[in-house]
Amino acid sequence: MTLRQSLQKLLICQTLLHLSKSTDSLGKLLPQPQNETNPYTRELKGIIDPFLNCTTVLILPNGAIISILSWETNPIIVVSSDTNISTYSYPSGGTTRSSRSRRRRINNHCWAFFILLPEYHYTLQLQPSQSKNDFFPRLFHFLKHPCFIEIVEISQYLIWLTTTRSTYQTEIALLTQDSMESLAHRHVVLVSVTIHQGVAELVHDAGIIPLHCHNRYHAGNISSPFFTIHCDQHTCFTQLTNFTESITQLNKYFWEVEAWRNSDGSDRSNAVVEGIKKKYFSQSDQSVDMRKIALLTNFDEFLGFWIFEDIIFLIGKSKEIHKPNNYLYVFGARQELKFGSGYHHSVIQIETKSFSFLSCHQVGHHISTLSQLFTPFHLIVWILLGCSVLIVALIALLASYHCKNFHFVLFIIGILLENSVLSHYDKLRVSVKQHGVQIFIGVVVLLYGTLLTNWYKTSFTKEMILPTVYTKPWKSIVDLKNFTFYIPLDTFTTREEMESIDAMGRTDVFFYVKLLKRLSISAVCDEAGLPQVLDGHCKMTKLLLKSVHFIKGKAVSDLLKPLRYRDPLHLVENLSFCDKTAYLDNSDNVASVLPYLNDNFDGKVFMKGEDGFMPTFHGWQSIPVHNSFPWKRLKVMISSGIYAHWDSWFKRMKSARLFMHYADWTHLRNRKLKILQFNSKIATSFYVFGICVGMCVICAGGEIFWGKWSLIKW
Repeated sequence: MTLRQSLQKLLICQTLLHLSKSTDSLGKLLPQPQNETNPYTRELKGIIDPFLNCTTVLILPNGAIISILSWETNPIIVVSSDTNISTYSYPSGGTTRSSRSRRRRINNHCWAFFILLPEYHYTLQLQPSQSKNDFFPRLFHFLKHPCFIEIVEISQYLIWLTTTRSTYQTEIALLTQDSMESLAHRHVVLVSVTIHQGVAELVHDAGIIPLHCHNRYHAGNISSPFFTIHCDQHTCFTQLTNFTESITQLNKYFWEVEAWRNSDGSDRSNAVVEGIKKKYFSQSDQSVDMRKIALLTNFDEFLGFWIFEDIIFLIGKSKEIHKPNNYLYVFGARQELKFGSGYHHSVIQIETKSFSFLSCHQVGHHISTLSQLFTPFHLIVWILLGCSVLIVALIALLASYHCKNFHFVLFIIGILLENSVLSHYDKLRVSVKQHGVQIFIGVVVLLYGTLLTNWYKTSFTKEMILPTVYTKPWKSIVDLKNFTFYIPLDTFTTREEMESIDAMGRTDVFFYVKLLKRLSISAVCDEAGLPQVLDGHCKMTKLLLKSVHFIKGKAVSDLLKPLRYRDPLHLVENLSFCDKTAYLDNSDNVASVLPYLNDNFDGKVFMKGEDGFMPTFHGWQSIPVHNSFPWKRLKVMISSGIYAHWDSWFKRMKSARLFMHYADWTHLRNRKLKILQFNSKIATSFYVFGICVGMCVICAGGEIFWGKWSLIKW
């Protein structure tokens, strides 16, 4: 046994000894009830043991300590809530004792909070003189105790062991739906106990324990606020979880679609939505052609109809369910996800959006005319071809040396230029000694005179009929320092916000305030540990952020200028100078605006830069809801491809209203094929012709000179 194992065993023994001593002590007494002796909890095992799979927290009033519990089977955290309401703050109250046990697997894990005799807790105690309207504030205040965990999607049971069950049941039943929303995944269960001879005992009938479970989704006379489950020690947890699952499925009747609200923010649905409900969802046949609804709505409104289609049909039959005050949750529109600290939410991310830009600054044909001679082949191909030609030339030189004939050098050049240079060799008498030379000549003619030259001519001709490749000296937004960026205000605001801004006449100030918020979020980054691209984006964001100044109630910036989609002339006039100006917007909008700007008669060519600047996540978020109905439907819609189908349909049929919409631009108006500029490549072909003629003249002169020299020599 190692020293570490010995120390671990010693620590475990000390812990068990401490717990055994603690369980033997009776501890502090609970507050004395009227006409009763001090109760000690000894008969609570029957209600605590069913929650073996849960993390169990036992909350005692006024510092009392539990004396006898079954620590071996169920680990329990004992918490004292000896707290005065006037001094209640974090981290008041602490853990009195705790135990633990090792488990291989935990099924149906949950959190179980047993509140022993809540009528003795200062915050929750009920007195006849207190008003019934202040119960929820006291309950909400009590749930701020540090022992309660934050709102998570794991089920939490608040089990109240009380002698005044009916009183609490009445108080909880009167809570409004808005009040119950704050409980989130917490389920209230009331259990009756009695105090007999100083001992708190469960109220049961031959081992059958009644659990009074709260129905948070009760609505008027349709359902009861409480249901009673009669169970024994072995079936209580199973029946309770089944009841919880059944009740939480009713959340589908308590959702409101945010996109259906009126523009004034009222809860009543707008006229278009009400008209669709009356026309398509009031018929007996529960099937609707969603294409007809798509033609009348925007994407967020349509998404609400697709998700809640069955519920709308059911509400049409049962008018009692459809009440504005019964709405408990809001299904929000697709929007930018903001992960704020201290805010608990369920999130479904669907896409990532980022900013991009376009500009015509120094966009043009930056390749020299002669360089197009090398465009048919890549650099590595030219290198390999050069090496092969050198090898063939060396072989030819060796053959010429042994044969006393230097014409093989001129022969290689003539083959590459497709000249008839074989007539001289046809006159040679073929012999056994010349047979290898003839094979070599045939291979060179086939590879260089036929395949290579025709391949080059085909590639070069194909390059001539293709559009001119325009290039730009910049690639990402990091390369655009000291540029002036024109950004549409519509990108950061909704239509309703734009109407109110126009009425106030503070468009520029609002634009810079919105833009500063976005830049401030993106500028918070650790430059030391970022990749080069993200580091450049971070520095660029800080540069743009510093360029904004507020002077006497006005906002100014040399690098950022506002635009409006409804003013396309302003965009064209400012960008057409092509002098360190750029248009900055969402990547999708930039790609849509690019064809519109390139449709001009001035020969201006705009190009788009890289994406990825100031990325944001978009999707849906809401408070955590157990068995959330729209969340399940939305996940099915996304995984099945239905969402992608309708999203592309709306983008195609109901595209965003950008500059093209207000300029009444739908297609290319400039029919002149200015992009297909043949001049440069046709000129290149003449250059090629001239170079080839020059090389032929040089080779011919070389042959004449060599012939004359041979005659003089012999």
